[in-house]
Amino acid sequence: MLKRLPAKQDIAPVFAVIVSIIYGWSIAAFLRKIPSWILFLQVDEIIIVLVYVLTVTFLGSILFMIFLLFFCILLPVQYFKNYFAAQGALASLSLIGSVAIYINRYSEYGAGFLKYGPIWLGVTIMIAVFLSYLAIRVRFLRRAILWVADRLIIFLYVFVPLSVISLSMVILRNIF
Repeated sequence: MLKRLPAKQDIAPVFAVIVSIIYGWSIAAFLRKIPSWILFLQVDEIIIVLVYVLTVTFLGSILFMIFLLFFCILLPVQYFKNYFAAQGALASLSLIGSVAIYINRYSEYGAGFLKYGPIWLGVTIMIAVFLSYLAIRVRFLRRAILWVADRLIIFLYVFVPLSVISLSMVILRNIF
């Protein structure tokens, strides 16, 4: 079963894309709320909120990476494992990006937008599969996404240690 998993050097760029998207989204949401929090929270309480945001974001990123690795195990080796870095990066970009857009639309239009969820999910999955297929066939697209994913690895050196520190702070805070 471990033979069906991609190489470590293929996992890092995909995780970098996931981390960049999810952390960017979470930090932007956190920064949007700071002006209102300043009115009723102390600075140390705002920092605790940031610690929890980083922890939840880290765990979400890991879960999404596990989700992609699970599909790598399930799908045929020639389909997903051989081009995991490019396909995983494009799938992450399309799936997480679609969730972000859906949540934005939901917050804008309210509960009436929920009825479009199944359609949205179906279209999102079709787009992700199509982009994954293109990553195999179009060499320029594969090279471009790999180049971008490789450049995003630098964020792993920042966000992963911060998240491990945040996770340990959350654990210690809840134990003591």
